[in-house]
Amino acid sequence: MPSPLAALSPLDGRYARTVDPLRGYFSEQALIRYRVRVELAWLEALAAERSIKELKPFSAQTKAAFEKLVAGFSEADAGKIKDIEAETNHDVKAIEYWLKGKLGENAEAQRSLEFIHFACTSEDINNLAYALMVRESRDAVIELFPGHRAALVPDRWGIRHLMGMPGKLGDQGVRASRRECGIERRVVQRVRHGSAPPSDRLSNGGKP
Repeated sequence: MPSPLAALSPLDGRYARTVDPLRGYFSEQALIRYRVRVELAWLEALAAERSIKELKPFSAQTKAAFEKLVAGFSEADAGKIKDIEAETNHDVKAIEYWLKGKLGENAEAQRSLEFIHFACTSEDINNLAYALMVRESRDAVIELFPGHRAALVPDRWGIRHLMGMPGKLGDQGVRASRRECGIERRVVQRVRHGSAPPSDRLSNGGKP
């Protein structure tokens, strides 16, 4: 590790040891891992959407393989994605290419490779990745600063309210349909809990 005198900010200088537990949430490698996680959750949500005839829901084995890919995400994996990014000059596109290479080894996932990052934007992926970083790091931050617990616990009503409301998707500036909102909502459920609700009115075009 470089000398604290060479630090660009106090976070990697005098406070480096204090904030070390947060590297798993806010480092470059962590951000890339969260993006990978969201891309896979998005792909699962698309496959589960009945109106997309070209895709079929993934088996439990393939879903488990997706989870294993995220859980085992390493510094070497992040390095390979950064190498791709050096060629594409696009961080999220590099993840798409890396995932196509990884999922190409899975016979079931092969037929869905062209649906990776389909119908979403880089902003969609980043927004969910950043939200997960903040949400899942909260306990670690509270442990570092126990006196600020009240300020670190959000008003969850606002989040639930927004999740159920049709709005604008990503940075395209187009009005989202109820089905599109349903897919985004399913992605949120998958990255939070590993599965979507068995019954979701929004994911079925608003029908019961």
